[in-house]
Amino acid sequence: MIESEFGVKAAQLHALAAELAAAVSSDTSGVLAVESLPEVIGAGRQVDLLTCRLIERADRSGEYGRDGAASTTAYVRGISGESDGWVSKRVKVGRALADRMPVTAKGWEAGELGLDHARIIQQATTELESHLAADLEAFLAQQASPLTPRQLRVVAEELLAAAVPEQSDRDAASKRAAQHLNVSETLDGRWRLDGWLDAEAGLIVSNAIASFTRKPDPDGDPLTETAPSRRAEALVQMARHASAHAETCHGEGGSRHTIIVGLSHQALLDGL
Repeated sequence: MIESEFGVKAAQLHALAAELAAAVSSDTSGVLAVESLPEVIGAGRQVDLLTCRLIERADRSGEYGRDGAASTTAYVRGISGESDGWVSKRVKVGRALADRMPVTAKGWEAGELGLDHARIIQQATTELESHLAADLEAFLAQQASPLTPRQLRVVAEELLAAAVPEQSDRDAASKRAAQHLNVSETLDGRWRLDGWLDAEAGLIVSNAIASFTRKPDPDGDPLTETAPSRRAEALVQMARHASAHAETCHGEGGSRHTIIVGLSHQALLDGL
Protein backbone atom coordinates (compact mmCIF):
# COMPACT_ATOMS: atom_id res chain seq x y z
CA MET A 1 0.00 0.00 0.00
CA ILE A 2 1.42 3.39 -0.98
CA GLU A 3 1.78 6.00 1.75
CA SER A 4 -0.81 8.43 0.38
CA GLU A 5 -3.42 5.67 0.26
CA PHE A 6 -2.48 4.58 3.78
CA GLY A 7 -3.05 8.08 5.11
CA VAL A 8 -6.47 8.30 3.43
CA LYS A 9 -7.55 4.95 4.86
CA ALA A 10 -6.37 5.97 8.33
CA ALA A 11 -8.55 9.08 8.11
CA GLN A 12 -11.49 6.98 6.93
CA LEU A 13 -10.96 4.59 9.86
CA HIS A 14 -11.11 7.51 12.27
CA ALA A 15 -14.25 8.91 10.67
CA LEU A 16 -16.02 5.54 10.59
CA ALA A 17 -15.20 4.82 14.24
CA ALA A 18 -16.46 8.26 15.24
CA GLU A 19 -19.67 7.72 13.25
CA LEU A 20 -20.34 4.36 14.89
CA ALA A 21 -19.59 5.65 18.39
CA ALA A 22 -21.96 8.59 17.91
CA ALA A 23 -24.70 6.25 16.65
CA VAL A 24 -24.92 4.31 19.93
CA SER A 25 -27.46 5.73 22.37
CA SER A 26 -30.00 4.62 24.95
CA ASP A 27 -32.22 3.66 22.02
CA THR A 28 -29.69 1.16 20.64
CA SER A 29 -31.04 -2.37 21.01
CA GLY A 30 -29.29 -4.93 23.15
CA VAL A 31 -29.41 -7.37 20.24
CA LEU A 32 -27.40 -4.99 18.07
CA ALA A 33 -24.95 -4.37 20.91
CA VAL A 34 -24.33 -8.09 21.45
CA GLU A 35 -23.96 -8.76 17.73
CA SER A 36 -21.62 -5.81 17.15
CA LEU A 37 -19.37 -6.06 20.18
CA PRO A 38 -17.15 -8.92 18.93
CA GLU A 39 -16.51 -7.05 15.69
CA VAL A 40 -15.75 -3.79 17.45
CA ILE A 41 -13.49 -5.46 20.03
CA GLY A 42 -11.66 -7.23 17.21
CA ALA A 43 -11.27 -3.93 15.40
CA GLY A 44 -9.96 -2.37 18.60
CA ARG A 45 -7.25 -5.02 18.82
CA GLN A 46 -6.18 -4.26 15.26
CA VAL A 47 -6.13 -0.53 16.01
CA ASP A 48 -3.91 -1.24 19.03
CA LEU A 49 -1.54 -3.23 16.82
CA LEU A 50 -1.55 -0.48 14.20
CA THR A 51 -0.85 2.12 16.90
CA CYS A 52 2.13 0.18 18.28
CA ARG A 53 3.62 -0.29 14.83
CA LEU A 54 3.19 3.36 13.85
CA ILE A 55 4.71 4.48 17.15
CA GLU A 56 7.70 2.23 16.50
CA ARG A 57 8.19 3.81 13.06
CA ALA A 58 7.92 7.33 14.46
CA ASP A 59 10.36 6.31 17.17
CA ARG A 60 13.01 4.51 15.13
CA SER A 61 12.89 6.96 12.22
CA GLY A 62 13.37 9.96 14.49
CA GLU A 63 10.35 11.72 12.97
CA TYR A 64 8.88 12.22 16.43
CA GLY A 65 11.28 15.13 16.87
CA ARG A 66 10.15 17.02 13.78
CA ASP A 67 7.94 19.35 15.82
CA GLY A 68 10.43 19.68 18.66
CA ALA A 69 9.39 16.75 20.86
CA ALA A 70 12.26 15.66 23.11
CA SER A 71 11.31 11.96 23.05
CA THR A 72 8.91 9.51 21.49
CA THR A 73 6.97 9.37 24.75
CA ALA A 74 6.60 13.15 24.82
CA TYR A 75 5.49 13.19 21.18
CA VAL A 76 2.84 10.48 21.55
CA ARG A 77 1.64 11.93 24.85
CA GLY A 78 1.22 15.28 23.13
CA ILE A 79 -0.86 14.00 20.22
CA SER A 80 -2.89 11.50 22.29
CA GLY A 81 -3.43 13.34 25.56
CA GLU A 82 -2.87 10.03 27.33
CA SER A 83 -0.71 9.21 30.37
CA ASP A 84 2.97 8.23 30.37
CA GLY A 85 1.98 4.66 31.27
CA TRP A 86 -0.38 4.42 28.29
CA VAL A 87 2.32 5.69 25.97
CA SER A 88 5.20 3.69 27.46
CA LYS A 89 3.35 0.39 27.04
CA ARG A 90 2.84 1.02 23.33
CA VAL A 91 6.38 2.27 22.75
CA LYS A 92 7.92 -0.83 24.35
CA VAL A 93 5.56 -3.28 22.67
CA GLY A 94 6.08 -1.60 19.30
CA ARG A 95 9.86 -1.97 19.56
CA ALA A 96 9.58 -5.59 20.70
CA LEU A 97 7.21 -6.48 17.86
CA ALA A 98 9.72 -5.20 15.34
CA ASP A 99 12.76 -6.79 17.01
CA ARG A 100 11.92 -10.13 18.58
CA MET A 101 8.19 -11.02 18.67
CA PRO A 102 7.24 -12.42 15.23
CA VAL A 103 4.86 -15.10 16.51
CA THR A 104 3.11 -12.58 18.75
CA ALA A 105 2.73 -10.24 15.77
CA LYS A 106 1.13 -12.97 13.64
CA GLY A 107 -1.24 -13.98 16.43
CA TRP A 108 -2.20 -10.35 16.98
CA GLU A 109 -2.87 -9.85 13.26
CA ALA A 110 -5.12 -12.93 13.37
CA GLY A 111 -7.06 -11.48 16.32
CA GLU A 112 -5.96 -14.25 18.68
CA LEU A 113 -4.38 -11.96 21.27
CA GLY A 114 -4.28 -8.29 22.20
CA LEU A 115 -2.16 -5.52 23.62
CA ASP A 116 -2.11 -6.79 27.21
CA HIS A 117 -1.05 -10.26 26.06
CA ALA A 118 1.72 -8.74 23.95
CA ARG A 119 2.88 -6.59 26.85
CA ILE A 120 3.23 -9.64 29.11
CA ILE A 121 5.22 -11.50 26.44
CA GLN A 122 7.43 -8.44 25.92
CA GLN A 123 8.12 -8.13 29.64
CA ALA A 124 8.86 -11.86 30.00
CA THR A 125 11.39 -11.93 27.15
CA THR A 126 13.06 -8.54 27.36
CA GLU A 127 16.10 -9.58 29.45
CA LEU A 128 16.62 -13.09 28.10
CA GLU A 129 19.30 -14.28 25.72
CA SER A 130 18.14 -14.24 22.10
CA HIS A 131 17.63 -18.00 21.62
CA LEU A 132 15.76 -18.43 24.92
CA ALA A 133 13.72 -15.29 24.27
CA ALA A 134 12.69 -16.62 20.84
CA ASP A 135 11.56 -19.98 22.26
CA LEU A 136 9.63 -18.41 25.12
CA GLU A 137 8.02 -15.78 22.86
CA ALA A 138 6.80 -18.40 20.42
CA PHE A 139 5.41 -20.63 23.17
CA LEU A 140 3.60 -17.84 25.03
CA ALA A 141 2.16 -16.37 21.84
CA GLN A 142 0.79 -19.78 20.82
CA GLN A 143 -0.77 -20.30 24.27
CA ALA A 144 -2.18 -16.79 24.67
CA SER A 145 -5.46 -17.07 22.78
CA PRO A 146 -7.63 -18.87 25.39
CA LEU A 147 -5.91 -17.22 28.36
CA THR A 148 -6.64 -13.96 30.10
CA PRO A 149 -3.63 -11.65 30.52
CA ARG A 150 -3.49 -12.61 34.20
CA GLN A 151 -3.40 -16.32 33.36
CA LEU A 152 -0.75 -15.71 30.71
CA ARG A 153 1.38 -13.84 33.25
CA VAL A 154 1.23 -16.83 35.61
CA VAL A 155 2.36 -19.14 32.80
CA ALA A 156 5.19 -16.76 31.88
CA GLU A 157 6.38 -16.50 35.48
CA GLU A 158 6.39 -20.28 35.90
CA LEU A 159 8.37 -20.76 32.68
CA LEU A 160 10.88 -18.08 33.68
CA ALA A 161 11.30 -19.65 37.12
CA ALA A 162 12.17 -22.96 35.47
CA ALA A 163 14.32 -21.58 32.64
CA VAL A 164 16.26 -18.88 34.50
CA PRO A 165 15.82 -19.49 38.24
CA GLU A 166 18.51 -16.97 39.19
CA GLN A 167 16.71 -14.16 37.39
CA SER A 168 13.37 -15.29 38.79
CA ASP A 169 14.78 -15.22 42.32
CA ARG A 170 16.23 -11.74 41.76
CA ASP A 171 12.91 -10.47 40.44
CA ALA A 172 11.04 -11.99 43.38
CA ALA A 173 13.47 -10.44 45.87
CA SER A 174 13.19 -7.06 44.15
CA LYS A 175 9.39 -7.13 44.26
CA ARG A 176 9.46 -8.22 47.89
CA ALA A 177 11.82 -5.38 48.79
CA ALA A 178 9.59 -2.88 46.96
CA GLN A 179 6.50 -3.72 49.03
CA HIS A 180 4.95 -0.74 50.76
CA LEU A 181 1.67 0.39 52.27
CA ASN A 182 0.55 3.98 52.80
CA VAL A 183 -2.21 4.82 55.29
CA SER A 184 -3.16 8.49 55.43
CA GLU A 185 -6.03 10.53 56.86
CA THR A 186 -7.73 12.97 54.49
CA LEU A 187 -8.99 16.44 55.32
CA ASP A 188 -12.59 15.23 55.59
CA GLY A 189 -11.68 12.60 58.21
CA ARG A 190 -11.60 9.58 55.96
CA TRP A 191 -8.63 7.26 55.51
CA ARG A 192 -6.92 6.19 52.31
CA LEU A 193 -4.91 3.00 51.86
CA ASP A 194 -2.69 2.29 48.87
CA GLY A 195 0.47 0.33 48.20
CA TRP A 196 2.07 -2.66 46.53
CA LEU A 197 2.60 -6.27 47.61
CA ASP A 198 4.53 -9.04 45.91
CA ALA A 199 2.68 -12.04 44.47
CA GLU A 200 2.79 -14.19 47.60
CA ALA A 201 1.87 -11.44 50.04
CA GLY A 202 -0.84 -10.16 47.75
CA LEU A 203 -2.41 -13.60 47.49
CA ILE A 204 -2.35 -14.02 51.27
CA VAL A 205 -4.03 -10.66 51.86
CA SER A 206 -6.51 -11.13 49.02
CA ASN A 207 -7.57 -14.55 50.29
CA ALA A 208 -7.89 -13.26 53.85
CA ILE A 209 -10.11 -10.37 52.76
CA ALA A 210 -12.18 -12.76 50.64
CA SER A 211 -12.72 -15.08 53.61
CA PHE A 212 -14.03 -12.16 55.71
CA THR A 213 -16.18 -10.65 52.95
CA ARG A 214 -19.86 -11.28 53.55
CA LYS A 215 -22.34 -12.12 50.84
CA PRO A 216 -24.40 -9.20 49.51
CA ASP A 217 -27.79 -8.55 51.05
CA PRO A 218 -30.34 -8.35 48.20
CA ASP A 219 -32.51 -6.08 50.36
CA GLY A 220 -29.67 -3.90 51.59
CA ASP A 221 -28.58 -0.40 50.62
CA PRO A 222 -27.09 -0.53 47.10
CA LEU A 223 -24.30 1.81 48.26
CA THR A 224 -23.10 -0.60 50.95
CA GLU A 225 -23.71 -3.85 49.08
CA THR A 226 -21.16 -3.27 46.33
CA ALA A 227 -18.12 -5.57 46.26
CA PRO A 228 -15.65 -2.74 47.12
CA SER A 229 -17.80 -1.67 50.09
CA ARG A 230 -18.03 -5.22 51.43
CA ARG A 231 -14.27 -5.72 51.01
CA ALA A 232 -13.69 -2.55 53.05
CA GLU A 233 -15.94 -3.96 55.78
CA ALA A 234 -13.97 -7.21 55.65
CA LEU A 235 -10.66 -5.40 56.10
CA VAL A 236 -11.99 -3.55 59.15
CA GLN A 237 -13.32 -6.82 60.58
CA MET A 238 -9.91 -8.42 60.06
CA ALA A 239 -8.29 -5.53 61.91
CA ARG A 240 -10.70 -5.94 64.84
CA HIS A 241 -9.89 -9.64 65.08
CA ALA A 242 -6.18 -8.93 64.86
CA SER A 243 -6.39 -6.30 67.60
CA ALA A 244 -8.30 -8.63 69.91
CA HIS A 245 -5.81 -11.40 69.22
CA ALA A 246 -2.88 -9.08 69.92
CA GLU A 247 -4.34 -8.07 73.29
CA THR A 248 -4.49 -11.68 74.46
CA CYS A 249 -1.23 -12.80 72.87
CA HIS A 250 1.26 -10.00 73.42
CA GLY A 251 -0.62 -7.12 74.96
CA GLU A 252 0.38 -5.15 78.03
CA GLY A 253 -1.02 -7.64 80.51
CA GLY A 254 2.40 -8.71 81.71
CA SER A 255 4.98 -11.07 80.33
CA ARG A 256 4.15 -14.73 79.74
CA HIS A 257 6.59 -17.49 80.50
CA THR A 258 7.34 -20.37 78.18
CA ILE A 259 7.40 -23.84 79.71
CA ILE A 260 9.42 -26.49 77.92
CA VAL A 261 8.59 -30.08 78.79
CA GLY A 262 10.93 -32.90 77.77
CA LEU A 263 9.39 -36.28 76.97
CA SER A 264 10.86 -39.49 75.76
CA HIS A 265 9.89 -40.87 72.38
CA GLN A 266 8.21 -43.85 74.07
CA ALA A 267 6.14 -41.55 76.30
CA LEU A 268 4.87 -39.74 73.22
CA LEU A 269 3.98 -43.03 71.59
CA ASP A 270 2.16 -44.27 74.69
CA GLY A 271 0.28 -41.03 75.09
CA LEU A 272 1.05 -40.86 78.81
